[in-house]
Amino acid sequence: MWLLKLPFKILALPVILLLGVFWVLGKIMTNLSAFVVGIFMLFIFLVGIFCAFQGQWGNVAFLIGVEVACLVLQYGAMMIVDISGSINGALVRFLHS
Repeated sequence: MWLLKLPFKILALPVILLLGVFWVLGKIMTNLSAFVVGIFMLFIFLVGIFCAFQGQWGNVAFLIGVEVACLVLQYGAMMIVDISGSINGALVRFLHS
């Protein structure tokens, strides 16, 4: 059985390396971008409050859409990084089996 798994383990090594590098870089980039996007979203929120007091409801709806889009993109990026880390962990467990 060990001999049957050997070629797949050899093929898994570069995939583990690539996924590991992607996971580390993705983790760093999503954490750094969360700070930038957070400041941007705070500014958009404050502008939305100002527009609500001015009665510009079309702009408020647009700004809410921008806020939701920022959240979806940020969480989507974090989910992709998390999935790649999970796949990397599964391949490492396969390599040690």
